[in-house]
Amino acid sequence: MKALALAIGMTAIAAADDLRLTVHMVAMEQGKLTVLLDEPGGLSIAKAREMVKEGEARLFDTMMLRGKREERASIQSVREVIFPAEEEAPEGLDYTPEGMEKFQARMEKWRKVFPFMPVMANGTYFETREVGETLLWLSDSYGGSRWILELDAYVRDTVYLELPALDGKRFKWSYPEFEKLAINGHLQQHAWQCVGILTKPGEDGGPGEKIVVFARLERLKFGE
Repeated sequence: MKALALAIGMTAIAAADDLRLTVHMVAMEQGKLTVLLDEPGGLSIAKAREMVKEGEARLFDTMMLRGKREERASIQSVREVIFPAEEEAPEGLDYTPEGMEKFQARMEKWRKVFPFMPVMANGTYFETREVGETLLWLSDSYGGSRWILELDAYVRDTVYLELPALDGKRFKWSYPEFEKLAINGHLQQHAWQCVGILTKPGEDGGPGEKIVVFARLERLKFGE
């Protein structure tokens, strides 16, 4: 009986030493963020959640990671995007607007005479990039934690060269565009804190939607 009680006690000590890091992200427009930052007390997670309920903001993402003191932990949700890193266009091609216009006009004439002539890209090297979310943290002996959050997203393909193809359509050379948001810092055991504000790039190249990042590091009790 004493051995059972001791085992339960040791389990409670081990479980109580676990830490849980939770990251909560809310997206909103710049105007909404400016108004909230001017309020007394600044931006709180309660205000952000209220905005989501009222349709003035949207839940962007939530991540949670559990580990022990003085240990490294990570969680990752990604997919791979494979794309050609080097493509060979026709040699001696004039890439100025005038040169490209003349080349495309010449290719149109050649295609009428030789409709079987293949015109395609010669991809020689390919690269792989992971897109998704990654949360990494390293807790210390004092109950704090250094952490890194990275959000990588595939945005679109951008066409940089277009030529006639074998089937009479247009063959397009393109490359992928990626978006990366990252934040890191040190967090102590505490209630919810606003740890940073990220900015997504806008379609026009300027700043776009704001991502308000809240984080909480808590020590777990037995049974949690």
